[in-house]
Amino acid sequence: MWNEGDRTFTAGEALVEGCRVKIEAGTSTVPPEVVYADAGEPAIGVTRRDAADGDTVAVRLINHTGTIEALAAGAISAGAIVYGADDGKVEASGVGVPVGICIEAATAADDIIEVMPLAGSLGEFYYSDPNPDLLSDDETAIGVIDYVTMASACSFGQVVYENASGEYALATASNVAKQAVAGMVLGSYAAAATGRILKRGVAKNTEWSGTINVGALVYLQSGGSNSITPTAPGSGVQILGRAVAAAIVEFEPSNWAVPS
Repeated sequence: MWNEGDRTFTAGEALVEGCRVKIEAGTSTVPPEVVYADAGEPAIGVTRRDAADGDTVAVRLINHTGTIEALAAGAISAGAIVYGADDGKVEASGVGVPVGICIEAATAADDIIEVMPLAGSLGEFYYSDPNPDLLSDDETAIGVIDYVTMASACSFGQVVYENASGEYALATASNVAKQAVAGMVLGSYAAAATGRILKRGVAKNTEWSGTINVGALVYLQSGGSNSITPTAPGSGVQILGRAVAAAIVEFEPSNWAVPS
């Protein structure tokens, strides 16, 4: 068991200081091999120095107390939420679970910057501040995020329930078996694909702008696009949250619905 400081691994490829790394699949070395974590991939930590392929390398684990130093993929403003990018770097927009909050700005690619990690980067993620200013890009979200198997093709902003097979299918207020909303889809996915859902938190979608007034409650839609609506359906009413800005919804599904 490792409970403090940096941990030593074997470099599974040439690595540079400040890059996000993951355990190499099928590694059998002692200590285990680590390689770059690319965009959307969870990382165990960041490298503390350059390392040649096969050398040992110190890694600051992602759950370590305090901040980390990470390699920027490009310019990033201080205060921005950063995501994993290819080759172990971080960027201001991306896919997967957010890595952390940028403490200092990056002016160019390959700058090493200070980042405050956000807990839960290996699966679920929780960030408690629903401040709409944190969502600068369209089709983004912060909150409790999980990876699930999609039962059918779906796209950002649609809402899903967990079916009897443990997959996540499109929810609708018009069918009592499909009313227990478990999350909001955070991307475009094909059937049987692994995708991200927001269990609770805040999400931004410019398609909502002009259709949902700030402060209004949002409900599970009856049919249609299997999304949210500011109009309560005639039956199967389930409150899913409220609008906190023109295109931003605080998503907090209620645990009950008025049956159809």
